[in-house]
Amino acid sequence: MNECERSAPSAGRFFFFQRRRRRKGTTICARKRHLIEDTLNQNELQQTTQRIRIRFSKRGVARFISHHDLMRLFKRAVRRAELPVRMSQGFNPQPRIAFPAPLKLGWEGENEVVDLELQGWMPPAKVIEILARELPEGIRLRSGRVVGRSRPCAPLSLLYRIPLLPGAGITDKDVAELLGKTSISLERTRKGKARTLDVRTALGGMTLSDGVLTMDIRFDPQGTPSPEDVLHILNLEAGRDYETGAIARAFVRMDDAD
Repeated sequence: MNECERSAPSAGRFFFFQRRRRRKGTTICARKRHLIEDTLNQNELQQTTQRIRIRFSKRGVARFISHHDLMRLFKRAVRRAELPVRMSQGFNPQPRIAFPAPLKLGWEGENEVVDLELQGWMPPAKVIEILARELPEGIRLRSGRVVGRSRPCAPLSLLYRIPLLPGAGITDKDVAELLGKTSISLERTRKGKARTLDVRTALGGMTLSDGVLTMDIRFDPQGTPSPEDVLHILNLEAGRDYETGAIARAFVRMDDAD
């Protein structure tokens, strides 16, 4: 056996170990790459802006909480819950919390809406669980879901329910006559400027059943008639035909998918 033949096995063993080192090194590099990717994904989640739409009810003593106090209440609850809420820009940053449709003082809301923007990702169910602990009696969180930031924040329509007092001067015929009209003008003055609203166009529907008047009013950012405007057109008076404090908003319709 010559010298070259004796050295062949050792050369084979050398290349075998080299291949093992390369495979082992490749595995280690792959693991490092996966760890780096996982870390980047976590960072991306933390930098993701999430918008959660929460539905809640406002009943009992909570109906006497004004709109501005309700905003402060939710801001305080979000802060106490330590939710990663997104802040506005400027010299006085504020949590990005929006109420699409303010509710009149003294009225109950059965299905109200508030939008929260979070800096980071959290399951809506977890947000509801944490936030509910910081809210007072009378405010109950019903549900939450993620909505796109491009989705409109303004509602489409508002559904109201008004229990009528015994002997209220209204019948199904009165409701049908009002819905049969093509236009009902209402003059409204705001900040010294007069504006005419078409109540009939804004009134999406109205029914009378078991002494309860239900009306669906389309929302208009330039001016939306109130349920009391419609009641006035029907010649119904507070204290005689209905109680103002008994008016309740049953639903805030945001969009077709909501």
